[in-house]
Amino acid sequence: MSERTADAVFEEALVMACQANDPAAFAQLVKRWTPRLIRYLTGMTGHYEVAHDLAQDVWLAVMRGIHHLDNPACFSGWVYRIASRRAADWVQQQQRHRKTLDLQRQNTLPQSCNTSWTSQDSEEVHHALSQLSTAHREAVVLHYLQAMPVAEIAEAVDLPEGTIKSRLHHARKHLKKLLSDERNTL
Repeated sequence: MSERTADAVFEEALVMACQANDPAAFAQLVKRWTPRLIRYLTGMTGHYEVAHDLAQDVWLAVMRGIHHLDNPACFSGWVYRIASRRAADWVQQQQRHRKTLDLQRQNTLPQSCNTSWTSQDSEEVHHALSQLSTAHREAVVLHYLQAMPVAEIAEAVDLPEGTIKSRLHHARKHLKKLLSDERNTL
């Protein structure tokens, strides 16, 4: 295992203080981690506002469960697992909602109705990300948007490193195809 940084040691001390019911330590942990969580959750959901709401849910879960975290050094992986579950639940809910809307549209729109979709590159990427499976999206967001190494992702989602590498490989291939197809249709 690599040597821990001063920042990691400080964060571990904050977690231990939170476990000792120190509200100032919890406030500091929230302040340090909320921007990371919002970036991660925005990447997972494609919606900044939703990410804020989900981050609040994550913090409630952290507040309720931090006393059960056996190893304060594992806080990073633990909080990402909580965020991942919240994002996955939201994505699944949206997919169910989208299927319902698609069925309604099929029944109400004429078959000749064709709308063209145009957007900036970032919108294209978010759109392509939203079409990935939750597992592939999670790997891409953690690795590329949160700059987490494969080993840390594997620890955070409790999977072997090889699985994470495979997910990244397949996600990149799928993203490349989706973005290529999207640009060809514009």
